[in-house]
Amino acid sequence: MRIAVDGVRLSRKPSGVTFIVISIIKQLAIQCPSWNIYVLLRAEIHPLLKGVLVEDNIKFIISRPSLLNSKSLFWSLFQLNRMINNLNPDYFIAPNTLLYPFFANKKVKKIIFVHDLVFKTWPATMSFLNKIQLIILFKYSIKKAAIIWCNSNYTKRELLNYYHSQTDTKPIFVGAGLNIDFKLALAKYNTTNAAAVKNSVKPYIIFVGTIEPRKNIPFLLTVFKKLSNQFDLIILGGKGWGNAENKISSILNAEDYPKNNVRVISNIDTDHLIALYKNAALYLTTSFNEGLGLPLLEAMACGCPVVCSHNSAMIEVVQGVGITVNSWDVNDWLNAISEVKSNREYYVDRGYKRVDNFNWEKVITSFVKLLNS
Repeated sequence: MRIAVDGVRLSRKPSGVTFIVISIIKQLAIQCPSWNIYVLLRAEIHPLLKGVLVEDNIKFIISRPSLLNSKSLFWSLFQLNRMINNLNPDYFIAPNTLLYPFFANKKVKKIIFVHDLVFKTWPATMSFLNKIQLIILFKYSIKKAAIIWCNSNYTKRELLNYYHSQTDTKPIFVGAGLNIDFKLALAKYNTTNAAAVKNSVKPYIIFVGTIEPRKNIPFLLTVFKKLSNQFDLIILGGKGWGNAENKISSILNAEDYPKNNVRVISNIDTDHLIALYKNAALYLTTSFNEGLGLPLLEAMACGCPVVCSHNSAMIEVVQGVGITVNSWDVNDWLNAISEVKSNREYYVDRGYKRVDNFNWEKVITSFVKLLNS
C-alpha cells in the first residue's frame, strides 16, 4: 500500500493539529511496516519536529514553492497536485480539514480528516481568512473525499447535520487519541530529572490552549477571580487570532483583579508541560466549542482532574470522569471546582481510565481494517 499525506503543517511551528498529523503518520508506519508512507512537504520539517518521524517506511518528499506559488494556499492548490500525480499513491490523506488537490488523479482515493466545524457553529470566533477558505472549499472537500475521518462522534454529528446530502453515502470513520509523542514522554517522565513547576505556596489551576475567542478565556478569568484566595492560575497558550489577547489584558489590568495570581506562558517543552499538569490542582476550560479537546486528554493522562463546559466533544471526553458545567453561572462553576477539590482522587482515577479509550493504536487498527475492506 502506498499512502501520501499532506505534510504542509510539519514545516510550521507545531500546534495541536500538527501532533494529530504526526500521530496518524507514525502509527500507520509502525502498524503497517510493509506500507510506504510519503509525507509531502513544501519546506524542511520544523526544527522542533526533527527526529519525530524516523520509521524506515516514512519518506519525506519536498517540493519547494516557486515565486508563483510562494503562499501556502497556492502551493497546496498546484504543486501538491503535481506531487500526488507523480507518486500515484493508493490513498491521499488530507489531515488539515481541507482537500486541495483539484486536479489530482481521480483514481487516487482521498481521505479528509475533519477536526471541527467551528466555521459553521461559532463563525464569529474564527479569523476572517480561515473562515472564508473553509466556506469556499469545505463542501468541495467532502464531496471529493472517498472516506471522511472525524476526530469525535460530536464532529461526525455536526458534519451530518450541516452536510447530510454530501455525506450520506460515504463511509465516515471516527477516531483520535492522545498524541503519541506526548504519551511516550509521559511514560519516560521522571520527577527527578524534569523540573517540577511550582510557582507559589498555593495550589494552581491550569488551562492549555491557543489564546483566541473560542476558548472564552475572559469568562475563565471571571470564575478565577472568585478563587484567587485558594489558587493561582496558569494559562499556557500561544497567541491566536481576534481580540482575545486584548480582552484578557484589560481584565488582568483592572484595578481590583488579582493579577499577581495569574501567569500567562506562551511556550514550554513537553517535560515541563507534563510537570505543570501533574502538579496542578485541576484543569479548567470554559471553551465554547471543541472538536475533540486534546489538552483534556493530556491533563487526565497526567492525573489532573478536569472541569469543562458541557458542550461539543468535551462531553464525550469528560462527562462521567470529570465535571462538565451546563451553565454560564459563575456559582455553578465554583461548585464544580469545589466538588473536584473534595473528591480529587476519585476523578483522577476515572480520568486515567477514560484516556484508554483514546488510543492511536486502536484507532489505526480500525482504520487499516476499513482501508483493506
